[in-house]
Amino acid sequence: MLTKKLNPILSLVTISSISLLTSCSAVKNMDSVKENTEKMGGTTEKMAATTDKMADTTEKMAQTTETMATTTEHMSQVTDGMAENTERLAEDTRKTREMISFGTDAARQKETADMRKKALKTLAESKSQEAKIAAAAEYHYSLEFQFWGKVKDDTPERLQQLYTESIEQYFRDMSEFLNGDPDELSTSARSKDNAQMSLYALAVTMHKVNSLAVPHARDGKMISMLDLVKEGLLINNQINNGLIEESMSPSYVQKLLVNKSKAIHLLRLRSNFLPTMVLAKISNIQKKGLKGIITRLGMRLWSWKLDTTKLDLLQILEYTEWLKAANSARDYLGKELKIDSKIDKSIMHIYENMEFIPEDSAPKDKTTPEQRKAQALRNNALRSLTLEINKLSIKR
Repeated sequence: MLTKKLNPILSLVTISSISLLTSCSAVKNMDSVKENTEKMGGTTEKMAATTDKMADTTEKMAQTTETMATTTEHMSQVTDGMAENTERLAEDTRKTREMISFGTDAARQKETADMRKKALKTLAESKSQEAKIAAAAEYHYSLEFQFWGKVKDDTPERLQQLYTESIEQYFRDMSEFLNGDPDELSTSARSKDNAQMSLYALAVTMHKVNSLAVPHARDGKMISMLDLVKEGLLINNQINNGLIEESMSPSYVQKLLVNKSKAIHLLRLRSNFLPTMVLAKISNIQKKGLKGIITRLGMRLWSWKLDTTKLDLLQILEYTEWLKAANSARDYLGKELKIDSKIDKSIMHIYENMEFIPEDSAPKDKTTPEQRKAQALRNNALRSLTLEINKLSIKR
């Protein structure tokens, strides 16, 4: 049970929700692969005013929350059509997994550059958060190192070069959406600014790996941009602490260190925006009009109850994974790098005010073994969800 109450401060949040950990938007990537590789001989087929009693103490909050009716309304469409997209993705992946290849290194450079250019254009021009996240996922899928092993003469040395080139290109592209020094920028998950929304999308898709990628020589794991960023920043800390020689670090680390503040900013956004997405799915925070405004103020000021009986097992598991990813980013920043994760306290206060409505999880008479097993799985999943929510506490 999570029961914590904090004094009212600040404003509420703009909520975004999407089914992140499912690869929902790579369809465009597949289309892009198809379109581009057709030119190579047909090799493949290619996201407030409040009550009178609150007027004296929440005037500023009410004014801020007033904007939430517009800043969160558009977010309700974030997860529309995701199931359909996932099914299409699975089919496209099945058809093309073994078909992508590039005749030469130069051809791969051109094709992946074209994919990224198209994804960035969509990311910048899209208005909805869903579309932005779809485009950001596509962008990550098209990083050139994701296609290592698709040229006949690829070597481990060439892979290291692709890491270096991709890191340099990645943060150059990210600069398009930065409006100042990353160390000074807000890490709030409540902005409706177009560029900030694009950064949210990039942050929450950093872990994406193209399903067509070849496992790299690192325990057979397929590497993501998130892996490279976290490893590079950790190596930098080890160098600074005299634990390893700079000359012993991978070649891409130097390129990452030039962009260290940008990388840290993305991780901070990741740790804040993922819990925002979960909150949108498990609460009534997206209600519209006056009722929505009062709901959001109430969740910020007083305790509110989460009815988990409205969530099925798969939803519980998925939301737990989102929170795990957020807590992982926060722990990495604070525990590994020893730097401030700059959490969005407004979001975390809402979580701290949450109370679980107990479920009747005791075994029922006349239940089958399958039903008892299903209930046990649900109980374990709920414990995991509760654990991850508790980890969001500001005081930890």
